[in-house]
Amino acid sequence: MMVALIGAGIATRSIEYKEGFGAKQAAFLGHNALVGAVIAPLSMLGGPIILRAAIMTAGIVGALSAIAVSAPSERFLNWGGK
Repeated sequence: MMVALIGAGIATRSIEYKEGFGAKQAAFLGHNALVGAVIAPLSMLGGPIILRAAIMTAGIVGALSAIAVSAPSERFLNWGGK
């Protein structure tokens, strides 16, 4: 499944973007369906694992958002950008 996810991601990124629904949007839709197929079985494992993952994800995203809001300048936010 990991190889399929990586392959779908590479395929999606390698297609040139064009306005409207085209090959890139179809590849993105397929990639998202594959991600859903990988994540969906986690619901069978029970609530505590999913709840813990959701709380940790919310904490990380919240911390990154707080850093972005309180950044001293635009230069700090563009460290990884081109």
